[in-house]
Amino acid sequence: MIRKAERNNKPSSFKSWKWKNILSPFASVRGKLFLFSFLILLIPGIVIGWLTYAKSQAQIEELLMNSATENVALTNRYIDNWISTREQELDSLSKQIADSMKQNPNLNLQAFLQQFLDEHPGASAPFIAMDNGTYIHASKDVNIPADYNAREMPWYNEAVNNDKVILTDPYADPISGGQLVITAAKAVPGQPAVVGFNINLEELRSLVKDVHIGQNGYIVIYTKNKQFLIHPTNKIGTPTSAHNEVMYREPNASGSYEYIFKGEPKKMIYVTNPITGWKVAGNMSSSEISDLAKPILNRTLLVVAVALLIGAIMIYFIIMSIIRPLNKLVEASGKISQGDLTQRVEIKREDEIGKTALSFNQMADSLHAIIKDVRDNATRLSDSSAQLSANSLQNNKVSEQIAEAAQTLAAGSEKQVRSVEESTKAIAEILSSSQQIMSNVTSASESSKFSSDKALEGATVLQSVSQQMNSIQQTVSRLSESVRELGSRSQKVTEIIGIIGDISSQTKLLALNAAIEAARAGEQGRGFAVVASEVRKLAEQSAVSSEQIEEDLLAIRNEIKQTSEAMETAMKEVQDGMEMVLLAGQSFEAIQSSVQTVVSQIEEVATASRHMAAFTDQVSKSIEEVSEVTEQSFNFSQELSAAAQEQLASVEEVTASAAYLSSMSESLKELVGRFKI
Repeated sequence: MIRKAERNNKPSSFKSWKWKNILSPFASVRGKLFLFSFLILLIPGIVIGWLTYAKSQAQIEELLMNSATENVALTNRYIDNWISTREQELDSLSKQIADSMKQNPNLNLQAFLQQFLDEHPGASAPFIAMDNGTYIHASKDVNIPADYNAREMPWYNEAVNNDKVILTDPYADPISGGQLVITAAKAVPGQPAVVGFNINLEELRSLVKDVHIGQNGYIVIYTKNKQFLIHPTNKIGTPTSAHNEVMYREPNASGSYEYIFKGEPKKMIYVTNPITGWKVAGNMSSSEISDLAKPILNRTLLVVAVALLIGAIMIYFIIMSIIRPLNKLVEASGKISQGDLTQRVEIKREDEIGKTALSFNQMADSLHAIIKDVRDNATRLSDSSAQLSANSLQNNKVSEQIAEAAQTLAAGSEKQVRSVEESTKAIAEILSSSQQIMSNVTSASESSKFSSDKALEGATVLQSVSQQMNSIQQTVSRLSESVRELGSRSQKVTEIIGIIGDISSQTKLLALNAAIEAARAGEQGRGFAVVASEVRKLAEQSAVSSEQIEEDLLAIRNEIKQTSEAMETAMKEVQDGMEMVLLAGQSFEAIQSSVQTVVSQIEEVATASRHMAAFTDQVSKSIEEVSEVTEQSFNFSQELSAAAQEQLASVEEVTASAAYLSSMSESLKELVGRFKI
């Protein structure tokens, strides 16, 4: 484990040794002054150089961006002029065709278009499409496909219902062999025809090719539908890159932005052409700015390096003018530290170093005088300490005798105090026990009186309960007789209901016979038959009512029977309660008698306890007085013993101090003897 720890500590110790070796040349004053002076020159130089480079780079970037913006704006203005010229030519052609067709409906359009082409050399060959599908081109040498339908072309569809010149997006032209072209077209005023010509992009490309953005940048033109129109490498109609979405956020946007293309940071400056809606942009690499600023950085670094070299040489001579006098002071200080107080420094300068040398010489003079005085005083101190040591030995013996006597007295007093304290504790315990007994006896007496009162109250309550139980027994007895009487009367009602039922049956038979007789009598007995029918219904209702009353009476008789049985049970329970109340009354009388006996005995114990407590209190007070006197004697003996011990310790300290002082004076004499005065 120790070897492993040593191995682990080797790298850290090596690092610390390495740093010490690196920093060791700067540990001296000369190294520190040179280091700080060099840093004072280096840091401002680096800061100034960096600020100069950063400012120059910002200015170069601003100049490049302004130049690029002006070139893009110039290109945009040229496109305006170029497109405006093409629009004016096309507008003039459409008006001439319209006027000529009004004058001559059978106008030879092919010859008219050829004449226009001859009058405008360098212009693109115009063509015209009629609403009946007729397509006429200015050049007879053009090969028109057999299935070509001009009305399906984007230039015709966009211009036929528009009174202005339109420019299409790049599309595949069948007449040009499927090449992507842009067409300018306009509806002929008052005629069912559209005239147009293809835009010559090569002319525009040749112009844009000569415009430079920065050193290696170039102009790019995009259509309003996010397609390349003119680019050094991308073909016309190719969809633009995703980073160019910034230019299409607003219809007429202009500005600049940065993006990364194939790992290289680039800048894009763009404007929107108001006529065509095209995006005219200038593209350049961001590295051009840093490349142009590098010479400025190199010159700045060269100036800083030369300034550092000159400053280092000047600093060296300044530091050496400071270090040489300091070395003299260090040499003289070393000799003085070894005891040679005759050393002085001779530096004749009026600056701070000269003042320091003067102060050093004054300090050496003062130290010389002080050492001389110390040597004389050390001799006198040695003699005095020897005499003090002899006196201290004599006082030490006397103090030892006094201390032994005081310790003997203190030991006797301490034993007496412990005996008195034990007696005091015993008396205190007895007093506490008697007070506790007195308190318990008082509590028992009060509890016995309370129990006696409660036993008397219980006997009174039992008498009241006994009276209530007698009253309940009488009430229950009367209620039982009433229930039996109610049962006998309900039996009589049942018999009467039976008689009513018999009467109803007979009345029903009589009504039936009367109805038979009325039927025999014919018309004379019809009224009697009605009466007989009503009598029969009444008889049936009476029979039904009597049956219901009989059922109700039967239920009432059952309830009366159950009530009668319950009353008999209650009578029995009331009698049992009366017996329990009598037993409880007898028990309460016995309890009251016992409680009275206990109360009288407890009062006797309380009287005896009070007498014992009073006697114990007197004894405790006497013991306390004895304890106070004994404790005062013990404290006095302790103080006497402590004073004797302190005196003995003081004498021993004086003796030790005298011996130490004598030794120190000898050492002081030896130390002073080392100095050369």
